[in-house]
Amino acid sequence: MVTPRHEALHQIARDNPKTVERALWRVHRLRLPPVKSAEILNVDLTTIEAVERRVDSLVRLRTERGDLALIFEAQLDDKKIKKSRWPYYLAFVHDKYECDVMLVVITHDAEDALRFQKPIVLGMDGWTSMVVRAVVFGPHNVPRLTSLEESRADPVFAVLSALVHSRSPMPGEILEPLALALNEVKEATQRDLNEFVEAGLDDETRELWRQIVKTYNPRYVSTLRQECLAEGRAEGRAEGRAEGRVQGQAEALLVVLEGRGITVSDKARERMRDCDDPDVLHDWLLRAVSATTEEDVFG
Repeated sequence: MVTPRHEALHQIARDNPKTVERALWRVHRLRLPPVKSAEILNVDLTTIEAVERRVDSLVRLRTERGDLALIFEAQLDDKKIKKSRWPYYLAFVHDKYECDVMLVVITHDAEDALRFQKPIVLGMDGWTSMVVRAVVFGPHNVPRLTSLEESRADPVFAVLSALVHSRSPMPGEILEPLALALNEVKEATQRDLNEFVEAGLDDETRELWRQIVKTYNPRYVSTLRQECLAEGRAEGRAEGRAEGRVQGQAEALLVVLEGRGITVSDKARERMRDCDDPDVLHDWLLRAVSATTEEDVFG
């Protein structure tokens, strides 16, 4: 099931390729060729209609030594994840885009992280047909950034660290300096990164994050909180509650589309504004998390 926590875990990396470049060196000592540009690709890897295959995020980097496709997979608490799909993802992307491919797996579970690091070997004794190795970012290798200096030096990596360590027994040690560091970046970036953190935390830690952020930025009201407030103000009034939910869904849909870099036309904005069916809005929102164009959402 697609959830804000799941989406935040891979989209923070997808939307910040320069940070991924630094993180690969900082955590794994992997040096990418100098990146010239990045392009978000369609995550649908289905070849047979009856068998759906989708990666979480897919980005093509244009480097000085050729193209490199990064497949991002976010793993939360699914112990039954089918690692057998990962060789398919790599082979499909390599064939379709005719470029080198790297699988990046991000998780906040230390046990899973160690499991995902083990190579997937296909073949038989004495003859290996294929070996798949994932680049894993997890609590076992991503440092806990607990100082203002560390968070200030690379705010986006600090967000990734906070999400990976979301189960930390003392989350305030990470979230406090992060909130201070984000309060120093430009307003639009600050709002987006605050949203990534909030979406990627569980309920208890998310509330702590809201309190910390409000301390340094009293005007901050997240998209998630806006929806809750809209519903709360209409409590006891069925019609008002429904309107608040619809408005919150429409606002969340717009945030997701803009976050994915998709230009939203006036016609699409009008459709969202005029739609009063929460089920339709929910369906659009689910499509939006993996869309690459406006048509992928609205048809």
